Amino acid sequence: MKYLSYIGSHQGVLRGFVRYFKYIFLSLAVAFFFYYIYLSRSEIWKIISTANYWYLVLAWAAWLPVHFVSPAFTKIVIQGMGEKFHYVKALDIHATYVPAKYLPGGVWHTVARVTILHRMGFSRKKISSIVFLENLFAPVVSISLGSAFLIFHVVGETKLILMVLSLIISLSALLVGYMAIGKFVLIFESSVSFRRYVRLFFVTALFWVFSSVSFLLFLHAFSSEVIVSSWFEVVGVYLYSWGVGFLAFFAPQGLGVFEVVAANLLSADMPVQSLIVILALFRFITAMADLSFWLLWLLVRNIVLLNTRLCRHLLTTSDLGDN
Repeated sequence: MKYLSYIGSHQGVLRGFVRYFKYIFLSLAVAFFFYYIYLSRSEIWKIISTANYWYLVLAWAAWLPVHFVSPAFTKIVIQGMGEKFHYVKALDIHATYVPAKYLPGGVWHTVARVTILHRMGFSRKKISSIVFLENLFAPVVSISLGSAFLIFHVVGETKLILMVLSLIISLSALLVGYMAIGKFVLIFESSVSFRRYVRLFFVTALFWVFSSVSFLLFLHAFSSEVIVSSWFEVVGVYLYSWGVGFLAFFAPQGLGVFEVVAANLLSADMPVQSLIVILALFRFITAMADLSFWLLWLLVRNIVLLNTRLCRHLLTTSDLGDN
């Protein structure tokens, strides 16, 4: 008990250390990106200048649907608690605070959503179950699907063993997560049935389908001589790298980690440092898609939805019992 008391009394110090460590890593990652740009500036410019910009537009468009999938996850979890919760309300909470994703630290979108749910009357324990499941499914599903794809495409015994272990560990994590929710009902105030748990898996997989298509279109914008990986390999690399980046708690939104892992797994006819910079451009595409979706949602919300009686009620009420 004295060790738990010691940890509890120093939680503020630990959180402060992690926060400053993230800032330091972010600064170093950005510095290295600019360094790589300088080293490979001629080759990078040649690749970008010959890119098919229509595919970049398609990659931007393919990213937009992911914002309609994420609220479905929240809706399924909350309904599993026995609460009534409309999809439109979940979508509004998600969409309204999309820009918060890009605040320093990378956690403020989640913080904003949690704050709104708490104001609606959800207990901290129920909110904890939502956050727990979101942070479980996002990386575990991406790593499991990514490693499953890459098992058939990686070259080398070491990489093959790594993918097999990643698949086993990620699937085991899903099983342990389901057992944890069922066993610690008093902690989470939530009980997710196996059927609902499977639905959460498929909703998360759908999210990765849209995001993978966006990434495929992004890479297709560049010369086929640059990226020689097959489509399945590209999807596997994207999913696996994103999951690893998510688990790297010291890297806000996996910045730097995703690019380095992906660059070392992709088959490409270019230096790794140049490929890292190209992959970093995908973040710009998704950021523009996020901003576009947010602006479009504000337009639809204020002009269309708020003039519809049912939607106006769903979007403006803050009482848990009415949703």
